[in-house]
Amino acid sequence: MEKQITAVLIDTSAYHNRQCDFSGITSAMIPMFLRLMEHNHIPVLSHPILDNEIRKHIKESQILDRAKDLCKSIKKSKAILASVNISAEDIMYKADAERIEGTLTEAYKEFAENFIMLPYVDAQEVFADYFSTKPPFSATGDKKSEFPDAFVLKGLLKYCNENVDEQVLVVSSDPDWEKTLLNHAQIHLVKTLKDALVFLWKQLNDKAEFVWQIWSAKASEISEEIAHKVESEAFSIDDIYDLEDIEISNIEVSDIAGDMTPLEITEDSVLIHVTATLSVDGTADYLDEGRSAWDKEDSVYYFMAYSRMHFKDAFAEVECEVRLNFPADGSMKPIVIDNVRVTNKWDIEISTRFGSFSIEDITDYGEDDWRAEMAEALEAYHNH
Repeated sequence: MEKQITAVLIDTSAYHNRQCDFSGITSAMIPMFLRLMEHNHIPVLSHPILDNEIRKHIKESQILDRAKDLCKSIKKSKAILASVNISAEDIMYKADAERIEGTLTEAYKEFAENFIMLPYVDAQEVFADYFSTKPPFSATGDKKSEFPDAFVLKGLLKYCNENVDEQVLVVSSDPDWEKTLLNHAQIHLVKTLKDALVFLWKQLNDKAEFVWQIWSAKASEISEEIAHKVESEAFSIDDIYDLEDIEISNIEVSDIAGDMTPLEITEDSVLIHVTATLSVDGTADYLDEGRSAWDKEDSVYYFMAYSRMHFKDAFAEVECEVRLNFPADGSMKPIVIDNVRVTNKWDIEISTRFGSFSIEDITDYGEDDWRAEMAEALEAYHNH
């Protein structure tokens, strides 16, 4: 039986490889991974030295460099942007490097509040390794630069000694970390956050955050598929009981309710229940009771008037089940839409209280024409 991971330690290198994107500006991997750990009650270990390094790396993130380059280009193109009615100031505000840095830092601080800090160890232990060139110190190179790692790794080993039942997954691409931790019974090594996700996949019971991310990756395609499936469904109009005919000219999914429910999660697929809000255009022909004449004695219409409603951006909701497939190792690509099914048991009801509509009379002849015909028939009867 595979041992269950009880804690995770992530080296600065793993965050740096993902541009320290703790808020998901360019990639959802860091925030998704950390939220998965929270939801599955797997604590993330850290160290005061790692904390300082991460904050430093945020300031050096490629995201900030790209933002600065973008702002420089925008400044040079202000006149061109103004000529097509685009505000350079709005774009520069969104791309402001200091603002983005603040966003990344705040996102990191929010996650770090739940991190478990590893203890500092006695400096004499670290210096002993330094002088004997034990990992992470090496016989060549600048050994002094390896001191920060040495304190972090000594803290991890002390944590393992004090918690003998713990199994720690360490995420690092630093060869010095690998040399230090290799073959330790309580420690498992992977190089990247994606590798960590694959390693942990079968252990994770709560994959809600993962489900949200794979849904987001295919959201526009799913909306198109739902709209396509709905085209073959039957429709009704609210408050119209004698509907003769309905023609749908256009259907779009305007919203997917945020409370999506995973019905089933396997190692390579997820079945999700959602409520989709539709925007519908079309026409509906119906018996217009307000303009028809009812015979109370015979309980029949002696004249029936028909109207046609033209509606645009009308409102409807459908219940759907969507199955998405992904690789069995828990990696996020490729994601494939396996099936979309509309689960409404009855006709899809369209509400014309939203959007716009107009009414036209489509009765072949009016009530006066009918009365004239009845009078002619009555006269012909008496003439006989």
